[in-house]
Order: sequence, then structure tokens, then C-alpha cells
Amino acid sequence: QSIIANIKNSKYGSLAGKRGGTKTINANVTVQNTLTLDETGGASLVVDLNGKTLTLNGSGSPISVSSGTFTATSGTTVYNLDGSQNVYGTTYQNLTMTASATTATKTASGAITVSGILTNGAGITLDFGSNTFTGTGATITNASTGTLQSGGVVSLTGGTSIGGTFVFNRATTTQAIPAVEFTNLTLSGGTGATGKKVFQSGTTSASGTYSVADADRDYTTSTSTFRYNGTTQSILAESYHHLIAVGG
Repeated sequence: QSIIANIKNSKYGSLAGKRGGTKTINANVTVQNTLTLDETGGASLVVDLNGKTLTLNGSGSPISVSSGTFTATSGTTVYNLDGSQNVYGTTYQNLTMTASATTATKTASGAITVSGILTNGAGITLDFGSNTFTGTGATITNASTGTLQSGGVVSLTGGTSIGGTFVFNRATTTQAIPAVEFTNLTLSGGTGATGKKVFQSGTTSASGTYSVADADRDYTTSTSTFRYNGTTQSILAESYHHLIAVGG
């Protein structure tokens, strides 16, 4: 029989879940240090956000799972620290990065899926590393001074609009560039065919700065369209398949 434990609206120094069952958050909770999941006795342990907000203020890895499941498919998880934080790899409904400092870095510790809203605050770099980021159907709100960065696979719904800067920097193998609407788009990493950036079928747009370095770019394999749709932009000397330039 499952053990149901209601975690009430409060601030905790650290919060630990043990002995199996489902720990359900029934109001907004803030954890100042670490949320630890450590099931004992072979019983399944699940922490369910239940549509509420979980704010994580701890440095390093504010979620520690030795065994069990952290379920964030409902509600909002907020990583809130001025310094560096590791973002636990799981499926989130809403995922938010905040900090009061002018710069902060959040680094994914595993594959991340967001089904609702991904919010990345001002001055924050959210680095997915080589992990897969899936935001199919999600709304992505990236502040004008925020940076999303990936050396892995990025899956997004065509036409998604992304503010701030998105950096694709895989250096070892080809990396697909999704057909979405970027503000500032940066391609880097690799050299020549190693780390080549391959544009996917559809229209990829940049309304701000489009910059490239290092590895080759392939616009033709997937018969892509690249669109410059800002007010004042420099059009790079590239071998495009289709090219569109419009006013912002």
C-alpha cells in the first residue's frame, strides 16, 4: 500500500523522502539546500508536485536522487540561486530559472523535457550540455540577456519563437538546427565537417544577430529556408538553400 505524505506550504533547510510511497506537495514549497530522494526497503518512492510550485535554492545539485522518482509533470519547478546550479534531468511541466545576480549558470545533469513553459531569466545561461532537450509543444520564454546553450539534440515545434540567445556548440558530430524563430542565433564548435550544423526542413529565422564560427553549416540537405527578419541585420556570406530577408 502506498504511503501518502502531504508536504505543506513551507521553507525547509533540506527535505528528504524515504521508505517508499508517494510524497505529494499540496502547496508551494521552498527547499533552501537539498531535496533528497532515497527509497528504502525496495519500495517505490515518488515525489509529485501536484500542480504546485517547488523552489530550489540550494547550490550544486539541489535535487539528489539515489533511488526513486522525482515527478515534475505537473506544477512548476524553480531553480533559484545566484550561483551555479545543476538542473535535474527529468520531464517538467513548467521549468523556471531565476537569479538576482547579473549572471548565473544552470547546467543540465541529464535529458530535460518541458511540456508547458520554459522560463530563463535575465543574465542566466541554461546549458543543456550534451543532454537532449525536448521542448515540443512548449512555450520558451528566454530573457533578452538570457542564453540557452546546447551541444546535444534539441527538439522543438516548428515556428516556436525564442528570445535572447540560443547557442548550438556541439564539437564532435553533426548537430541539427531546428526550424524555429530565434532572436540571436550562434553556431560554434568543431571544425570543418566535424561538428557540422545541419539546418532542418522548414524555416529557421533570426531577428537579431546570426553568428557562425568553427564547423561547417549545411543548409541544403534538408532543403531548409533561412530568414533574416530583423530591422537592421548583416546577411552572412553562406551557401543557403532558400534565403528570405524581410523587415522586422
